[in-house]
Amino acid sequence: MRRSVARALVGGLMAAGLAVAAPALSQAAEQPSLREPAGSGLIQGIVRRVEYATGAVAVVSGSDVAILRGTPAQVAGMKIGDNVALPYQLYANMAWLDPSVGGGLGGSGLGQGSEQQQLSSGKIVGLNLPGGVLAVDSAQKRVILNAHPTLLKNLVPGQYVDFNFATVDGEFWLTNVQIPSGQEIGQ
Repeated sequence: MRRSVARALVGGLMAAGLAVAAPALSQAAEQPSLREPAGSGLIQGIVRRVEYATGAVAVVSGSDVAILRGTPAQVAGMKIGDNVALPYQLYANMAWLDPSVGGGLGGSGLGQGSEQQQLSSGKIVGLNLPGGVLAVDSAQKRVILNAHPTLLKNLVPGQYVDFNFATVDGEFWLTNVQIPSGQEIGQ
């Protein structure tokens, strides 16, 4: 059975002695101020935990522990004990790895544990940009996808989209999304 991102983050990071707040999937359109990063920074420290399927990485910096989200491609090369300097962007209360980090936001670079990409289309029924979660009703079923907020910022509930996704250790990751021609962004 596929684990949810929130359950995987909380379960895995709680085992590491860390607490995580996972925002809920919103049926309402995101506030415009949440569509762009609220800030950015650089965290330097030692990798304490990496969860490839969920894209989570915990970094110890001094006496603090920072939890960042990214895509599996972005965290694929990280190992516990690595010294890192990671640029990040803040979306609401969620710190996401900068799109320039690692293997990128999607595409074919998902790496270990990933299955072949699938193509689908459907109507957006839920969107949580800061949490990196998109819900789409496709022809066969509702699909809950993880994604970097950069891939989601031009989307709104009610929109029809064509999208590619890959399964990474049981988690669905959006790798590409297109708004069909003739449909305005935000429609």
